[in-house]
Amino acid sequence: EAVEVKMSSLKLATTDGTAVAVMAMNDAEDPATLSIMPNMPLKAGTYKVTWSAVTDDGHKVQGSFSFTVQ
Repeated sequence: EAVEVKMSSLKLATTDGTAVAVMAMNDAEDPATLSIMPNMPLKAGTYKVTWSAVTDDGHKVQGSFSFTVQ
């Protein structure tokens, strides 16, 4: 399903909760995908992405995942 971009979000933070500045990188050719890119290269460490998405039929889903940069 397509994602309502204005009602959805992606946030990137360090493990201590410090927000990492990002820019939206949404692909108009794939309306079911949300993407972000950090404004600066990420330093080594663990990061957490928190997301919420509202589909075009109004269904809301949310979650989070972590990843490590070495």
